[in-house]
Amino acid sequence: LNFCTVTMSSFYFDIIKDRLYTSAPASAARRGAQTVLYEVADTLIRLMSPVLSFTAEEAWEYLPVVAGREEYVAMASFAPVNESWRRPDLDEKWDKLIQVRGEMTKVLELARQEKVIGHPLEAEVSIKVDGELGDFLADNWDVLKTIAIVSELHRVDDVGPAAVVSEVLPELAILAKPAAGTKCERCWTRAVSVGGSTEHPQLCNRCVGVVDTL
Repeated sequence: LNFCTVTMSSFYFDIIKDRLYTSAPASAARRGAQTVLYEVADTLIRLMSPVLSFTAEEAWEYLPVVAGREEYVAMASFAPVNESWRRPDLDEKWDKLIQVRGEMTKVLELARQEKVIGHPLEAEVSIKVDGELGDFLADNWDVLKTIAIVSELHRVDDVGPAAVVSEVLPELAILAKPAAGTKCERCWTRAVSVGGSTEHPQLCNRCVGVVDTL
């Protein structure tokens, strides 16, 4: 239950919905997310089958057909452990990234309560970070931008007195403010590039690039 409600719904689903909805259908990011979703669904349905037999069987019928897979989930075994997926190094990396994201979420929620922003996608976030955490984020900046789910994320040398200094990570200071630009009607992020395309004036450059390939 914790895995479904926290790890998947509150975290993973929240992050991948952007690439599922807005990336090109055959893009590696979108196809990769679909692969993960299939593997998770296949495993969870097998695990729930003994106690939620009818629900599991109905869900099993909706999974993509795979050659050699059992026709009925009641006849399927539990999924074997894939040892190649055991990555303690990634566990440590993601624990730290999730902790940083959690501190950002606190600041975004505070900004929302104070009517500075409405939705986190309306926000531009600036962070000042020092020490080992700064080196870590420098190496994982693209990942942090992906999981932040804001319109803009910047690392700066000075965030000003309005920034919130993390109590958990004192080397981290975060400032949230409204992002510049206009809301893209396709991905909902705010970008100054919206309006730059005469053919798609309501879309940002990223979405224009995707739509032009469809």
